[in-house]
Amino acid sequence: MKKQPQNIKYKKKHKKRFFKGIEYRSNTLQFGYCGLKSLNSGIIEYKHLEAGRKAINQVLKRFGKIWIRVFPTLSLTKKPIETRMGKGKGNVDIWVCYIKPGTILYEVNSQDLIKTKEALLKAAIRLPFQTKIIYKIN
Repeated sequence: MKKQPQNIKYKKKHKKRFFKGIEYRSNTLQFGYCGLKSLNSGIIEYKHLEAGRKAINQVLKRFGKIWIRVFPTLSLTKKPIETRMGKGKGNVDIWVCYIKPGTILYEVNSQDLIKTKEALLKAAIRLPFQTKIIYKIN
């Protein structure tokens, strides 16, 4: 998985206010039969997404398909320590994604429902906010 977006017009953006509202666009399962849905708002980094993906792969062992529905597209900058004020904005430190309550983070399609549930629980431990497992009903 890539750490940052490939083509972006402006690398240094303003921080957004993101703690308001509920997600209405990506709040239903599109690809898999099980998914991990966020219950709180928060910031998710590339490290968190990758740790969750590895945890799911460790349990499923290539017997299921995984979709990651979020991608870190917003850059957060940081000035070096003991730097004087002024002289512009700092360098890009990390790439993050703001998550609203109700956003689907991972979707999994596998034959074994017990292993799928175990894999999503392991991924939920590695995320910085509360999540729950949801299922698609046909």
